[in-house]
Amino acid sequence: MLVDPLVLFRYTCWANDRVMAGVEQLSEELLMIPIRPEFQSVFGLLVHIMSAEHIWLSRWKGISPTSLLTTDNIPDLKTLKAAWSPLRAEMLGYLAGVGDANQIVVYRTTKGVEYQDVLWHLVLHLVNHATEHRSQAALYMATHGIDLGNLDFIVYVREVMPD
Repeated sequence: MLVDPLVLFRYTCWANDRVMAGVEQLSEELLMIPIRPEFQSVFGLLVHIMSAEHIWLSRWKGISPTSLLTTDNIPDLKTLKAAWSPLRAEMLGYLAGVGDANQIVVYRTTKGVEYQDVLWHLVLHLVNHATEHRSQAALYMATHGIDLGNLDFIVYVREVMPD
């Protein structure tokens, strides 16, 4: 297999953990202050990343949710951590059991539009989506003196993956 969805998702977990470690250094005020209209805050960005994982895993399992989770569902960091941990474990278990990353996934968007896509394409989309929002959070944190370090995939490969 040229692309391993499990490796890609493990990378996104590693990078998310680094962002979460940085977020814990922010005051409650800085964590919740509006930085982008659609996600409200750095906290809102993290909820959105987790929500995307939730919705894609659901779709891969044949369920097409009609809405994303929001800060109304996940109001604070403690709740986010408590929800994200089992979701991560479920995602890792699902991806570890994938026999064919080229399988076609049929799903509906939150607006009800049906699509068919290759699983590994969707995993790559999920990882890229999270990368976009992690970079937004990292930039915000950097302006407040919090350096998350290099979150690049190749850094993960060099530092974490066995030879």
